[in-house]
Amino acid sequence: MTKEQKYKNIEALVSWLSSNNAIYLTDISGLNAKQISIFRNECFKFQVKTKTIKNSLFKKALEFNKNKEFDPFYDILKGNTTISISNINNLPAKIIKNFRIKTGINNKPIIKGVYIDKCFYIGNNHLETLIRIKSKEELIYEIFKLLNFTIINLISTLKVNNNIFNILHSLQINNKINKLNKMTDLKQLAEQLVNLTVKEVNELSMVLEKEYNIKPSNTVTIPSVSNINDAKSQKKEEKNIFDVILKSVGTTKLAIMKLVKDITGKSLTEAKELVDSATNDTSKDTVIKTGINKEEAEKIKKQFEEKGAEIELK
Repeated sequence: MTKEQKYKNIEALVSWLSSNNAIYLTDISGLNAKQISIFRNECFKFQVKTKTIKNSLFKKALEFNKNKEFDPFYDILKGNTTISISNINNLPAKIIKNFRIKTGINNKPIIKGVYIDKCFYIGNNHLETLIRIKSKEELIYEIFKLLNFTIINLISTLKVNNNIFNILHSLQINNKINKLNKMTDLKQLAEQLVNLTVKEVNELSMVLEKEYNIKPSNTVTIPSVSNINDAKSQKKEEKNIFDVILKSVGTTKLAIMKLVKDITGKSLTEAKELVDSATNDTSKDTVIKTGINKEEAEKIKKQFEEKGAEIELK
């Protein structure tokens, strides 16, 4: 890589750091080419930029960036580092979780560290917390909606119960409310809310729930960032009968032939014909076993994959 190329890469990273709310650093080492492709495609689908970077270049980008402090990142810049960025705080976390579910890999990509609105989450144990994080704008919107809903409900209740309303009126509650309104600078309150960090807004939401029992479950449904799995939210009936399809043999053809013979009970000649079929005619499925339960199908698949073959369960 030339000096000019290095400078351009550093410049691009500085731009990424300064123009995005959520910055995720992960480790994708140990994933094969197919798995990496699945992860990158998921990121691309939801407009999350992702790139494997050199730690030395990223350190330079951190040094050049003057708008944010990224000191906690320096200690985790070891080994593989892949950066994923988004203006939706929890979207990369949802993609990571969806990838783990889809591939059955429970700990990849490893989350090395995340920066969201002046807060850092270091380590691989924050995934569920990151998924629950909303944008500051969403949280403030929720707080205003909750407070507004609570006040409207209170006024409606008082008006319905004239006795209580008259008693409160006689106690000059309205005068107290008017005084309170004069004392409160709503514009200043709004500015203070807008300047809170995501962490502080979350804490405010917790105070409202704990101290005043103001929470979404008691009021209305608030719009939130779409979950990447919303389209799949309706449960489908789980398939429990499978066919085992031999897609490719790999480099150990003889071992695969013996395994086909053992599993199917066919002769070695018949097993060879099946293996040859998978190798020579990819337009047709080469069925090794049909109509078996999931547990048995997974067991057979694992046996073939250990010998380098590719298996599909249908």
